[in-house]
Amino acid sequence: MLVSNTSAPVIVCALPGFAERVGPIDGEVDVRHVELADLDHVIAQLASCDGRRFVVAGGGAEAAVVAAVVERLLSGEAPVFGLVGVVLAEPEGDLGTESFDLPTLVIPDAATRLLRSAASDGAQHMADEASEAVRRTFPRARAGELAEFIAREIAPAPAVPEDWARLIASDRVDVEVRSILSRRALPDDAEYAPREMDAAQLTLLREIADLVVPQDGPAIDLAARVDAQLARGEGDGWRNAALPPDPDAYRTGLTALADRWAGEETLRSAIEGELETGGPFSAAQLMAWLEDVRVDLVRQWLAHPATAAKAGFDGFATGGTVLPLRGFTELGSATREAWEPAGVNA
Repeated sequence: MLVSNTSAPVIVCALPGFAERVGPIDGEVDVRHVELADLDHVIAQLASCDGRRFVVAGGGAEAAVVAAVVERLLSGEAPVFGLVGVVLAEPEGDLGTESFDLPTLVIPDAATRLLRSAASDGAQHMADEASEAVRRTFPRARAGELAEFIAREIAPAPAVPEDWARLIASDRVDVEVRSILSRRALPDDAEYAPREMDAAQLTLLREIADLVVPQDGPAIDLAARVDAQLARGEGDGWRNAALPPDPDAYRTGLTALADRWAGEETLRSAIEGELETGGPFSAAQLMAWLEDVRVDLVRQWLAHPATAAKAGFDGFATGGTVLPLRGFTELGSATREAWEPAGVNA
C-alpha cells in the first residue's frame, strides 16, 4: 500500500484501476492502493488500517469486489472494524443481491457525463441499468467528488477511538456482536428522508433529541435512527396501554407538541404532565409518550460504539465466538485488564 496523507480523517483503500479511472484526488485524503482485487487480500489490507476509519474504493468490474468486501465486513466475519463508506468509479456488472445502507459516492467520468446528456438510446439504457444495479446494492449512492463526500458524509459522524476499534476487530468480540457494532457505527444519512413521520415532525424530534441527549462534537442523528427503528417495527417490547402503536404515537405526539412548541420550556411542561394541547393526546398521554421517546433516544445514543467508548463500557468483549468465553478476570473497581482500552476504569 502507498500512503499519501496519514493525518487525513479517513483512509481510502483503492482497488486496482481506481486511481486510473478518477485521476488526481484533491484534498486531505489518505489513499492506500490495494495490489490485488481479491476478497481475502483486500480484507487483509483493510486490517492494516489499525483502527482508523476507511472507505473502500473500486471501479468498473471491481465494484463487485467492493460489494463483497462490504458484505464480509458488515457480517462481522472479518476481524476488521472501521468501514464508513464506499466509493465507486464507473461501476459495472452484477453487484449481488444484498443491500447496504452506508454512505456511497459514485464518481462520474467524462464518458458518464456525456451519457447523461447526449447518449444514444442503447448506451443510455446500459447506463441506466448500471445505475439501477448500484442503487439496489447501495441505496445511498450519490454522484459527487471525493473530498466533498468525505466532508459531508463521513467527517460529521462520531469516530470510534482507534483502540476501541481494534478491540471490536479482535477475537474477544463475537462475530454477530461485531456485525451489529459495525452497522451502528456507519455514518447517518445527511439527506435522510423520514419513513414514519413527515419532515416537520422529524425536525421537531431532532430538537427534542438535542434537549434530551446533548452531544458534544460530531453527533449521532438520534431522531433519524428512531424513525428508522419505527419503520422496521422494532422497539423495546413494551407499550403503555393508554397509547396507540409506536408509529401512530410518535406522529400524534409530535403534532400535539408542534402546536405549542417553544423549546425546553414546552418539553419540560409536557414531561411533567402539565401541557394540555387540546388534541388527541391528553396531558397524561403526552407525558407517557415522552417517557417512551426519551427511552428510545437514549437507547439509540447508548447503542453507538463511540458512546460505549466514552462511557468506558467494554462488556461486549466477553471473549469471542468460541466457547468457553474468556470473560473477565479483574472485577474490582479501578482495575483494568491488559486487553482493555486505555482509560477503562481509570
